[in-house]
Amino acid sequence: MTDPKGRPQFADVYRRAREALADGAYLPGERVGVKDLATRLDTSTTPAREILSRLVGAGLVEEHRAEGYYLRRLDERQVGALYRLHALCVDAALRTVELQPHGPFVTAPDPWTLFDSIVEATGELVLGDVRRLLHARIALFQRCEPMLFDDLTSEARLLAERLLDRSRPVRRRAALDFHRRRIAQARRLAFLLSRR
Repeated sequence: MTDPKGRPQFADVYRRAREALADGAYLPGERVGVKDLATRLDTSTTPAREILSRLVGAGLVEEHRAEGYYLRRLDERQVGALYRLHALCVDAALRTVELQPHGPFVTAPDPWTLFDSIVEATGELVLGDVRRLLHARIALFQRCEPMLFDDLTSEARLLAERLLDRSRPVRRRAALDFHRRRIAQARRLAFLLSRR
């Protein structure tokens, strides 16, 4: 979307900034320069500064006074904690949402979109906010998953089938198993993220 003068709206530029981080435009611990980010996003430095300030608030970027902004580093323990918290968020949603075999959950293109849909279906604003915050941080690791898991397509298909099972314990177990698999690889995920 653009404003009346033909410039991209801030929300679009902010989304593209998050995508650039998730796609590995910067390595953890690497400086994220205001001018560099503005150039990457084809915007001026004013929105780039605002974006970096918001990313600091979201915990994705750290501000070092007089030095600038840096993409936050996460170690194995922190990576595992992100996945555990995401699992808790999804589990809370699965306790309240009834999934229908013909609903939007069936057409989700990947497990993360499926989890997003499930949490959003609760209508609980705080739970949705927590999920979005966690997902923004986990998105950095999603690009590393194909290097660790060679069966992502079949895993996603099986997860979707199990999440539509009539038994609530089966659904909850499926989501937990998905997250546990990633928690078990937290060290490698943290390592791979630090490499291009």
